[in-house]
Amino acid sequence: MPKIIHRDIKPGNILIDNKGCVKLGDFGVSLLIPENGSELINSNAGSDKFFSPEACMSKTYRGRLTDLWACGVTLYMIATGDFPFKGVHKKLYREI
Repeated sequence: MPKIIHRDIKPGNILIDNKGCVKLGDFGVSLLIPENGSELINSNAGSDKFFSPEACMSKTYRGRLTDLWACGVTLYMIATGDFPFKGVHKKLYREI
């Protein structure tokens, strides 16, 4: 299992090298998973259009699952060229 929670997976942070290998870039808001293995996070960072529902609604959420959610949103965007969820302001949630 990876020991890093990226927290900002999106198309702009995916790089492809000259051999066609996919790389993940921009670890500016990432977190290292501590020795106890806890991946619980209680703050948001990254791009809100890629936040999981848990990251939008609760104070504590699991970082790896949120990264997986962001991967799904990214794959959808690659396949369709658009976001999977749209609201009046193109946001999944309203900041409080």
